[in-house]
Amino acid sequence: TFNSFGQALLSLYQIFTTSNWMDIMYAAMDGTNSAACIYFLLYFFIMVIILVNLMSAMVLELFIMQQNAAKKRISTKKSPYSNVPALYSQMTRQAPQQPPVFQGGEHADPSFPEVMYHLPRASQ
Repeated sequence: TFNSFGQALLSLYQIFTTSNWMDIMYAAMDGTNSAACIYFLLYFFIMVIILVNLMSAMVLELFIMQQNAAKKRISTKKSPYSNVPALYSQMTRQAPQQPPVFQGGEHADPSFPEVMYHLPRASQ
């Protein structure tokens, strides 16, 4: 498994991906001595646990930074509803004091007060 530089890199990459890494460790232990177990366990813990978590944390940090930047861009845009209170106060000042009077025409039905004011009725 560690006969050449290329095979050693491939074996270390296989340990890094956690794909049958114990088979490589047992083969190295059979070829040398059982102290090789310490090397493989240290490599496994350093590469897999620490570096993979570090890369995951970096990706997560970049995602959070992008999300915060998007929120900042959205919050700086003027909302179309930001001037609603001003429009409401303007409408209430211009509103007539008396409610509109129903002006019925030839088809007026006083028993149906929900009809729209000042609009012609649809032809039947």
